[in-house]
Amino acid sequence: MTIAADIRATNGKKTGKGWMVYSLVEAMTKLQEALKHKFVLYTDKKTEFDFKLPNNFSVHCVYFPSVIWHFIVAFKLYFTKEVDVYLSPTSFIVPALTKKKKCIVVVNDLVSLLFPEGHNKRAVLLEGLFMKPAVRKARHIIAISQSTKNDVYRHLKIAWGKTYIAQIAANEIFKVVKDERLKDKIKSKYKLPDNFFLFVGTLEPRKNIERLVAALKYVQNRGCGVKKLVIVGKKGWGYGEIFQEVRRFGLEKDVIFTDYISEKDLVVIYNLATTFVFPSLYEGFGIPPLEAMKCGCPVVASKVASVPEVVGDAAILVDPKIIRDIARGMLESIERHDLLIKLGFAQSEKFSWEHTAERFLNIITE
Repeated sequence: MTIAADIRATNGKKTGKGWMVYSLVEAMTKLQEALKHKFVLYTDKKTEFDFKLPNNFSVHCVYFPSVIWHFIVAFKLYFTKEVDVYLSPTSFIVPALTKKKKCIVVVNDLVSLLFPEGHNKRAVLLEGLFMKPAVRKARHIIAISQSTKNDVYRHLKIAWGKTYIAQIAANEIFKVVKDERLKDKIKSKYKLPDNFFLFVGTLEPRKNIERLVAALKYVQNRGCGVKKLVIVGKKGWGYGEIFQEVRRFGLEKDVIFTDYISEKDLVVIYNLATTFVFPSLYEGFGIPPLEAMKCGCPVVASKVASVPEVVGDAAILVDPKIIRDIARGMLESIERHDLLIKLGFAQSEKFSWEHTAERFLNIITE
């Protein structure tokens, strides 16, 4: 079978979906079963991997702007018989434009449908136009969590049996770092304090960072020894209110923004953090809590959408809409520090990219 896939998300500064696609390709190259198939990876610019692609993998660059790119790839798929199935892990446009049963669509979340007011307007428009046609024409739909499958069924009215679940995982690069000199180097590079709460994710309304900032002030007022918050992530959509909230509480010296950082540096920062706090209002999966757990960092996470099924009983769950409850979790994480680390290691071991790749391949070749 010839399997084509859209890997554009792996280019540039990768965030959640970019690392998901990158990790999936890497894991797929290591599967013995995948050697039976030919993989054609479509992208829009030169793509570099830190691993070697086997001979049955090839990269095809279509050097055109985004909108034109989709139409060219859809045209190729519509008329060619060389590709048996097309995997679309981050976009609905090509599956909506090509033949029925030709594509397998990955639904990462329904953010644009459920939280349009806090999402990028361009993404809301495009997904509003193409999401429903794509999932209806798809051969199969892959949801990355049970919560997302429930959302697909409830909001897109897709037959339950058409959607399969393939949970994703944290990349293997995330682990405990024992090199103290490396820790000191990263600590100095980003001017990090000895103890701090950590958040990782794109700066956008859905991530609920404003309430996290308010919770930090509440924690400080309770006399907590951890008084700093480090926020790692690039500026996304509607991030201005986060900085306004920091100024409103007078926390300019206590909240540190690193902007986007390399994955290698992020591993060390997880290792340095006192507690990782993830108060997101909605996630299709939520990889950062697993990354933190693999690095031995206690986790506080919201009890909404897919997050509870990802963190299990290894995190302190909080109501993301109640500032005092977020603060309660932050304070409690310090008291239960060692236990949360132990539980986190066990929980993170339940997820692996090898298993995810096997699951994807089984669905694709069914």
